Amino acid sequence: MHAVARSVDQDPGAHRCGRNTGDGNVSVNPGMISGTDIDDFAITGFDATIGLDEIMAAFAVMDNESDYLEYQLVCRTANDPRAPNAWQTMETGWTNPSSSNTLRNTGALSAPAGANVSSNFLIQFGVAVRKKSGAGGNPRAELHVAIARSNA
Repeated sequence: MHAVARSVDQDPGAHRCGRNTGDGNVSVNPGMISGTDIDDFAITGFDATIGLDEIMAAFAVMDNESDYLEYQLVCRTANDPRAPNAWQTMETGWTNPSSSNTLRNTGALSAPAGANVSSNFLIQFGVAVRKKSGAGGNPRAELHVAIARSNA
């Protein structure tokens, strides 16, 4: 009896896989965000864009003092990580978590067109935070973020 070796290239699903790209925390303290500023925080290091299909993030917002915080998943690309491109929003809108603790999963997202993943070799993911428009005070919360990617 002979064993038959099957090439990975013959299996169209063999290249598709997912993996964690990184996780991290962001502490938002009162007075850290002024006015209408948006602060971006890197969560992952730079990773290759080759084969990138979709991205998914899970957020746990802990000890949220009020409903003054808004946040969303962002990414930026680069060919040289010492000179990255601007942060790009990955979600259609801002999330405004309620006071206390909340959990949220973004669902599967594609890299935004502005990231130009076909012409940039590296991609990095992060979280953007801002003070909710019209908020009566300053936000304070701890964001825990985990990010994964799938490959085509």
